[in-house]
Amino acid sequence: MVNTRIQKHAHSPGDGNASKAKAAKTDVSQDVAGNSKPEPDGQSSPLSTATDSTCPSNSASHENLTAPAETVDGARNRTAHGGFSDDKKNPYEGILRVLIPVPRIRDLLKAKDIADPVPTFNLIRYYRNNRAVIKRVLLLAFAPSKTNLMNLALSDPTECSVSSDKIVHGLPYAQSFFLIGSVVYSDLFGGDTTKQICMRPLDFSFSRVTAVVGRVFGTAPGGTLFFNGYRGGMSFMSWMKPESGRMSQTVPPHAVNGKRHVVRPWDEPVPVFDCRAGFKLSQYHLAPKCFENPEEGDLVFIICTVGWYKNMSYNVASFNVQVVLKIADGPTSMDGGKLTCALPAYFGELHGFGVSGEELPATDAIDEMEADEDEMMY
Repeated sequence: MVNTRIQKHAHSPGDGNASKAKAAKTDVSQDVAGNSKPEPDGQSSPLSTATDSTCPSNSASHENLTAPAETVDGARNRTAHGGFSDDKKNPYEGILRVLIPVPRIRDLLKAKDIADPVPTFNLIRYYRNNRAVIKRVLLLAFAPSKTNLMNLALSDPTECSVSSDKIVHGLPYAQSFFLIGSVVYSDLFGGDTTKQICMRPLDFSFSRVTAVVGRVFGTAPGGTLFFNGYRGGMSFMSWMKPESGRMSQTVPPHAVNGKRHVVRPWDEPVPVFDCRAGFKLSQYHLAPKCFENPEEGDLVFIICTVGWYKNMSYNVASFNVQVVLKIADGPTSMDGGKLTCALPAYFGELHGFGVSGEELPATDAIDEMEADEDEMMY
């Protein structure tokens, strides 16, 4: 892995939060069945049973299915209780087929003055013997977008734009997106700190996340997009704690109701919900509320906005956290131990979906400089 030195920007999060001791895990059932019926408005949960919609829709209504009918019918044959109905058939084939490929760009994690590729999380490697966790994470990772909450990995960048340094989608305010990953650091309740959670995003979808965000920000194909990082993870922050003598960001009080999401001020805790049991995305706020930080290794579903730093020689994506859902405990030694049964072949088809072009080396111009034979030795 090659390090690339870059200029530190004033808005880079840095070491703004104090470390916290890991809290004991609460005893919550890990039932992943959901057993829920579709909502009257047609918004079905990705964890529901036979009525799952596996086809994304990024139009204004987000209700029309874009995959052929037979693909949808095939997806409905999936079982709801562990495992997969047909290990040979990819239940997400319809989604992958209708996605418009986005030119691949390079991702780098911006932490202090060193940049490395964004560390990602290999779900299959760490949960190879836990089919229940793999299944529900994949269902969430391919959940369809709604007007108030879009799946960033499945979004169409041509339908998004930038307004006031935030990505918007047809409306004047910042669009809420979601990403899934494994926690490396979390301080969402600290009394005198900017709230922050850092995670490693899912490896099979992050290439498209980078490509989508980079395309909206105008990053050229093959170019580089930086992501704010801390503690070796991708950083999601509340509004920053102001410098001494400056006014804090004013945010009107807003109840968490699953319909609208806001970025919290630095001195307010970020809403965290325990969604390890079945839940609907539109009703996550009905799940038990957490009052302790997710632990390192836990899988989380982060609702956020996406902004950027402009007027710089490179683009930096800045993610502001709105809500955090804990969807699974960190992997056990048994989860990631010796494989007990064969995994579906289509798992390999999911990696790097929805992008065009070959994988880019993690280098920058400074690393590609030719050696100077006349350089003096000191």
